[in-house]
Amino acid sequence: MRRFLSLVAVAVVAAVSVAVHVPVAGAAPQARSTTSACTFPGGFEDGFADVATTNAHEASIDCIVYWQITTGLRPGVYGPSGTVTRGQMASFLARFVEQSGGTLPSNPPNAFPDDDGTTHAANIDKLAAADIAGGRPDGRFAPEAPVTRNQMASFIVRTLEYRLGAPIEEGTGADHFTDDDGDTHEPNIDKAAALGITGGTSDTTYGPRLPVRRDQMASFLARSLAELVDAGEATVPARPARCDLDSGIERTDSRCRPCPTNPSIGASNPGCQTWPGPPPLGDPAVRQTPNAPRVWDNSDPSVLVDGQNVYLFGSTNNVRVPVRQITSFDQSLADSKRAWDTQPRNAMPNLPAWVDPSGNPAGESDIWAPTVARIGSQYVMWFGAHHRDATTDEGNDQCIGRAVASSPMGPYAPDAQPVYCGLPPEGAGNGLPASNGFGRGALDPQVFRAPDGALYLLVAITRTEANIGVLRLGADGSVQGGRNATPTVLQRLAYPWHDGTDDGSRRGGFLENPSMVFEPQTGSYLLFYSAGAWQTSSYNTGFARCATPTGPCTPDPRGPFLKSGPTRTGPGGLTAFAAPDGSLRAVYATWLAGRENQSGGNAGEYSRQSHWARIVVTATSDPAAQQVSLG
Repeated sequence: MRRFLSLVAVAVVAAVSVAVHVPVAGAAPQARSTTSACTFPGGFEDGFADVATTNAHEASIDCIVYWQITTGLRPGVYGPSGTVTRGQMASFLARFVEQSGGTLPSNPPNAFPDDDGTTHAANIDKLAAADIAGGRPDGRFAPEAPVTRNQMASFIVRTLEYRLGAPIEEGTGADHFTDDDGDTHEPNIDKAAALGITGGTSDTTYGPRLPVRRDQMASFLARSLAELVDAGEATVPARPARCDLDSGIERTDSRCRPCPTNPSIGASNPGCQTWPGPPPLGDPAVRQTPNAPRVWDNSDPSVLVDGQNVYLFGSTNNVRVPVRQITSFDQSLADSKRAWDTQPRNAMPNLPAWVDPSGNPAGESDIWAPTVARIGSQYVMWFGAHHRDATTDEGNDQCIGRAVASSPMGPYAPDAQPVYCGLPPEGAGNGLPASNGFGRGALDPQVFRAPDGALYLLVAITRTEANIGVLRLGADGSVQGGRNATPTVLQRLAYPWHDGTDDGSRRGGFLENPSMVFEPQTGSYLLFYSAGAWQTSSYNTGFARCATPTGPCTPDPRGPFLKSGPTRTGPGGLTAFAAPDGSLRAVYATWLAGRENQSGGNAGEYSRQSHWARIVVTATSDPAAQQVSLG
């Protein structure tokens, strides 16, 4: 099939040969072939582990990855059953136009007030300037709202008309569906059906109010690509000589890092250049203060994103390892308390054999900073705890353990021995006794999966000022190099505010709770860590930008990224993550001002509570120009 042009439009573009298909009135629409746009020499696979070969849209997902219209939600994950948001739709269509050879307005004005700082803001503004995207009656764009099938039809048709430079007509004007009569989008639904871009939910119904899934979106885009190719308006690109496509990561600027070894394409990416040293810091915010807490009685928060599901873990509260499934980042603290009081969930019922069994209030049996990743069909947790065999240095007696479950919420079965205990044992010196025989101590693990799929464990290590390090993990979640492997240092004690006081002078201090997230626009890695004394108001969060998961990193020396405010203090334990919609988010914990490290009140009232925040980054591929803040 080809585009449908009015008689006037045909006369205007008479010099262009366009084949016109006239559909039979009332006939059920047939999906057009995507062969012309989606057949590649040597084949092509998208690299997404969550897209089954039996998925009807799998070939279309391959196609739009090849055309660089999508890179997935994160490395190896496309989220085929997820709902497409209006913001994601804007990015899909902006890349559709640009990757097929078209152009969109550059430096467009800010079109909507509610998308500022979001991942998709720049693309939303481009589509608005091109009259492809409109807003809601109240002037908002609603970037996180789901796209419905009727809206999708209008988005697609307007994009094709913009790209083709001519209006699309319905041919015979056949009304393809019975359930869209009177719908604002009905004309565009019929146009999309006539082109074979979309079918119905049955021969006579369209389902205009149903949300669009991400796998369905791939087919809509692949068919639209075929429309352009068949009309002579686009050419299938040559297979990129860039391994970032094979790992599902888009890198379009000269700052991308060397690509991982891939036997099918070689050991490195010839199209990528590396920074000669640490990346530019950019313009991160300084001395932000906490927003309102949202999660009851949850410290050292850590997030597992498993497809479209989000799970929050925390250190021991009234259960050993609290876990809860998060369905909204906007739930109130009161509602979170009611939910937890009603149904608390313990992810690891059994105390690991190596952990000190001493009970509270000493806290020796507490589990600290659990972090979870899915590895194959299993879920693996790493956590910190006090080792029961500490004999010489009780102050640095923590190790990191591992536990495995078949479900994200557990129950997790712990290993009998820890997987990491810090640097190798050492004798007395520098005012410290001899270390424990199992090692110098490690705590606050945070697992990180890199764009190439490699797993790393960020850790805090004791008896050194080089506190924040990173270790490579094996395929089973074990630490490469063993229980006393030497980590690569990412951050060390250096600045006056590293003691948590931010008063211009440093008196001791300790860095802990590291967390890392990949920032795809710049191809860099954002590192967050806590500094100071966790049980006081003198506790804050630092920031650095790293070139790779193992550094080098450029820290912000000016001051903490996040510090105490008038009502909530000691913000720390920040975990950064990519949400199911691809946006960057954070969760961190604070105390109620004046009640730091106190008990009393209602159960959990004076415990640390957790806060959700957006990680807001400006739309640029240049890390030197990128602003980073919490929103």
